[in-house]
Amino acid sequence: MGSISFGTVVGYLLGILIVFVAAKIFFVPLKKMLKIVLNSFLGAIVLMGVNLLSPFLNIYIGVNPVSALVLGLLGVPGLCLLMILQIFF
Repeated sequence: MGSISFGTVVGYLLGILIVFVAAKIFFVPLKKMLKIVLNSFLGAIVLMGVNLLSPFLNIYIGVNPVSALVLGLLGVPGLCLLMILQIFF
C-alpha cells in the first residue's frame, strides 16, 4: 500500500470546497428565479379571479406576462397598483 501525501489530501479537500462554493453560487440565483416564476404564475391566477369579479367591480385587468410579473413581485400592493392604473387610465 502506498502512502498518501499531505498535498494530495489538501488538493482533494480544496477541490471539494470549490465544488460546494460553485454549487452555492449557481443554485441560489436559480432558486430565486424559480420563486419569481412561481409567484408570477400565481399572480396570473389571481388576475383571472379578479377578472371573474369584473362585472361587479367594473375593472378588467388584462392577463399578460407584465401584469402577472408585477403581481408576482409585489403581491397585494401590485394588485392595488394594477387596479389603480386601470381606473385612471
